[in-house]
Amino acid sequence: MLRWALIAAALAGLAGCTDSNKIQGNETGGIVPKIISSDAAAEAAAQDYCKQYGRTARITARGADAGGTNVFVCLAPGKTSPFER
Repeated sequence: MLRWALIAAALAGLAGCTDSNKIQGNETGGIVPKIISSDAAAEAAAQDYCKQYGRTARITARGADAGGTNVFVCLAPGKTSPFER
């Protein structure tokens, strides 16, 4: 019985793990992982990510400001800020 409890606990712990090598986000923006270290590569990755939603990316925080990651927003066509209506 104890063995099954340990297996269940291990599986529950692994279920919370995410792939930290991929951009985490949605149609409003996301985070480029630390593995993409150059600013140009992070910008290109963010643009590619937002393109799937028909939007363009704008980096809002770079490496040192965001714990080594790059944070971005996906802007709707014709918008210069995510707060525009």
